[in-house]
Amino acid sequence: MSTEKRKKVLLVNYAGYFLCANTFIPDNSLGALAAMLKRQGVPVEIVDLQAPLAVGSVMDHTDRNAALALVEQLKLGHAAPESLIRHYQDDRRRGEQWLIDSTIEQLLTKISNEDIGLVGFKLWAGEGILGAVQIAEAIRSAYPRVTLVAGGPAVEYCGNYLLELTQAFDQLVPGEGEYAIAALACQEPGQSNPNNAGLITREALTRQGISIQRQTASLDMPRVSQLDDLPFATYDREIYPNIDEFYKFRILDETRGCFNQCAFCSHTQLNGHGTRRRRAV
Repeated sequence: MSTEKRKKVLLVNYAGYFLCANTFIPDNSLGALAAMLKRQGVPVEIVDLQAPLAVGSVMDHTDRNAALALVEQLKLGHAAPESLIRHYQDDRRRGEQWLIDSTIEQLLTKISNEDIGLVGFKLWAGEGILGAVQIAEAIRSAYPRVTLVAGGPAVEYCGNYLLELTQAFDQLVPGEGEYAIAALACQEPGQSNPNNAGLITREALTRQGISIQRQTASLDMPRVSQLDDLPFATYDREIYPNIDEFYKFRILDETRGCFNQCAFCSHTQLNGHGTRRRRAV
């Protein structure tokens, strides 16, 4: 095993412009990935753009006129004109673009200065995925040797379409990510992926005659059978620099899976039935 110092990993979270309470809770899944990397001796930092200050900066970089006019219409109980709604949406998108552009500048500087070897993205469904992809493509263009990997709900639910959206990512993780991110971060140059790490390479996705959908659907995604083997999520300030901007609320990941079989929910279709639990301590 090489004793060479591991390159640093960045974990990026951007879901778009959302204003609801659970948006402002620190991301447990990225904390879990960071904890696994920390256990492996890999330096890691979480760049979470869903903090209240970051989300609030979106409208700070608009003139707010349309937003204020829209609020007045709602206070009066009037239906807002479609033109006003479009004006507000255009303003908001300009603010979001400012946030994306400033994040790209921040990340490119960090990659240059801090010997970053891998950047992982949590991809969500909805418009936010376009901003995350824009950030990834900027990194790919500036630093083609940095490994880019994507996981999260959008990959798990519709990873078969992701390659139609972008060629930026080297790897996709459609299942649980702790062992996958550790395998990538600790991988020696020229070493192939472990068979059980739950990774799909871009080359496998684009191989002639093999559709993205077949690759994703046929992958036997490993599930961690013993949750006690995993560390709890880390919320250390040196790893999660803007942790204090979030609500003072932390999640303990003591179970995974769901015992329900709700007809409207795709969770059990993707993850099977039943739950896995940590032992009581």
